[in-house]
Amino acid sequence: MWQSGSIGSVVGNPFDVMKTKMMTATEKPSLGRAVSAMYHDQGIKGFYRGISVGFVDVSLRFLAVVDA
Repeated sequence: MWQSGSIGSVVGNPFDVMKTKMMTATEKPSLGRAVSAMYHDQGIKGFYRGISVGFVDVSLRFLAVVDA
């Protein structure tokens, strides 16, 4: 059960990072330019910033279900 939450975090995190980047940008770039700039500046790791929060969330939810 926790595997599906982990996979969801791995797949969804890059979209959340890009959404946040685009929402906080002073000038609104296109999605393609934003993705290109992120990859150029930070590499693939840039798309997975903050993923540990998603894993902690999944872990805590799993523990809450198992203990219940």
